Amino acid sequence: AVVSTQSTGIPFGELRNDNPALDQTKCFELATFLRNNMVDIVVLNETWLKKSILDSEILSTSQYKIFRKDRSKSTHPPDPSNPTRFRRNGGGVLIAVKTDLQLTSKEIKLTG
Repeated sequence: AVVSTQSTGIPFGELRNDNPALDQTKCFELATFLRNNMVDIVVLNETWLKKSILDSEILSTSQYKIFRKDRSKSTHPPDPSNPTRFRRNGGGVLIAVKTDLQLTSKEIKLTG
């Protein structure tokens, strides 16, 4: 198995300033990069995705099984001493695995 840590150079965290929306150009660039480089597993951070954005709007769900955790008040709660420190935009992670790869997934909830 070939492992690549090559960066796509796609700045998902810079999408549309304070109110990012899904930027179709960035999704097209990502899909093109994945197709041209035959990428099996994709790991993205700072996705800036929201639950209103469907997995199929990001990548082809017929080609990739997508696992994601978008930023929310439960994943990034406000600081009790300064409630304005919670930022609504930013954060989020996504893992996409080619559908032809066999995998088992398990969500692990951390407490504390």
